[in-house]
Amino acid sequence: MNVVERPRNVAILLFILVMAFILRLSPYLVSGVPYHTDSWTMFPIVDTLLERTPVPLRPEMGFDNYNIYWPGLPLFAVLLSNVVGIKPISLLPVVSPLVSSFSILVLYAFLRRMGSSSSCSLAASLLFGLAGGETVLTAGITKEGYALPLFLLVLFLLARGMRDGAKFSLLVLAVIPSLILSHHLTSVAALVLSAYLLLSHLLYPETRGSSLLLSAFIILAFALSLLAYFSFHAQRALPFRLSETDVISLMAYQIVLFLPFVLSPSLLRSPSLWVRRWIKLSLALTFGLILAALKLQIMVGAPTISIIDLLLLSPYLGAALLAVFGAEPLEKAWGRGGMAFIGMWIFGLLAVELYIIFGTPGLPSNAYRLGNFLFMGVLILASSRWLNFRSSFAGTLFLVLIAGGMAFTLPYTSFLSGPLGGSQRVYSVHDVVQARWIVQRSQGVKVHGDIRLSYLLYNRMNVSVHGPLRFLMGEGKPPEGCIVLTDLMKEVGYIAYTQGIALDPLVLSSIYSNERLSLVYSSGRNLIFFV
Repeated sequence: MNVVERPRNVAILLFILVMAFILRLSPYLVSGVPYHTDSWTMFPIVDTLLERTPVPLRPEMGFDNYNIYWPGLPLFAVLLSNVVGIKPISLLPVVSPLVSSFSILVLYAFLRRMGSSSSCSLAASLLFGLAGGETVLTAGITKEGYALPLFLLVLFLLARGMRDGAKFSLLVLAVIPSLILSHHLTSVAALVLSAYLLLSHLLYPETRGSSLLLSAFIILAFALSLLAYFSFHAQRALPFRLSETDVISLMAYQIVLFLPFVLSPSLLRSPSLWVRRWIKLSLALTFGLILAALKLQIMVGAPTISIIDLLLLSPYLGAALLAVFGAEPLEKAWGRGGMAFIGMWIFGLLAVELYIIFGTPGLPSNAYRLGNFLFMGVLILASSRWLNFRSSFAGTLFLVLIAGGMAFTLPYTSFLSGPLGGSQRVYSVHDVVQARWIVQRSQGVKVHGDIRLSYLLYNRMNVSVHGPLRFLMGEGKPPEGCIVLTDLMKEVGYIAYTQGIALDPLVLSSIYSNERLSLVYSSGRNLIFFV
């Protein structure tokens, strides 16, 4: 079934696309340098490819031993740089956010194919474009940002193929290799959700079509390709390793969330009832964890949060509350199979999140990144509700409040300080000039600095992140070599992990009078001391 979009809807969608792109581009426009720590890991790879191509994509050829195993973005960058004749450091900060913003168009097409109305699809696209966690990742030059449109394209083509014919499913085979080469976690998320989409269609007679068998073979081919790529090529670079115990534990978390649905005839007849009940329980758990995080470190490497942070999370909690009431309208629009799929999407990924929090020593970075995919499902549910308020004005007002709240918190997420803030991802001209000075003047000298500096000097110089930490916390002597300090450390602390470690202001102020330290560089914002 082909859906013809009204010109008004196309215009609104393009407006959302432009708005999302401007939001993602704004950190670069404000600071004048590429945004996000991960961006600086891409430039050495792209530069090496430009200088040495043709060259084998192996670490011993001058590349790093991690990002080169997922070369989708660097290869795209090199090709585009040669075509348009612009250096990558000037081109990628603009093109990468643009590419990731196109995921909004694919999301809209996917939702329309699943059965959502144009208004609900536009609402979901708007909320997705404003979501802070996704914006932070896609505003930089990241593998996730490049892979996101491919992730949604896989889901769209599979959904189209299952409902409209095998030719669309076959197109997935052209997208899968590009996705696997682009990013590990996004590829795994796409495979898992593809399996959920197939399973949800098999559960109900009305969604069992003749092309499901072909879709099953395509998903199996996807799984085998991903497994082969990880096992025979990228195994040593994977940031996560799953033992047999890990796999069993993950399956146990999934079973706990899925078993009531599979075994209950009433829930199978009306999957919206299952989704609504579990979202309520999930919200209660979320509120409990948030309240605990006000005082406790609920996961290794995770920060505690303040009342201000809690207020800034409120738009996202509001979207989750709206999702509770979105299950029944979505089931009417998508059917039982579609409703079961969105439930599996949310609770399947939630099971993995719970395992990361409670079943591992703590992987906050993976929890945060996976949470973006989970929240996409929540936004789809939330957007299906806003048109079904008794008063259309009340529904529109609620949507505006959530979208406005997300837009209001974006500057905090991107620029401002705090454990949930993104100030550690923002670089200034001072940082870039300082890094260039270090490369030119500090060869053969041990360099000590935080994670921001280590990313800025990625694959050019080794930075000891934990070396100066005891000294900066008032314990021990300063390590030999260069110690790099920034004004940001006074605001968010010393960033040795995913968030800053608070430093004593008295220790920072006493550094100037330390006889063992000599100030060799100062830009007003950044300082370098030599021991």
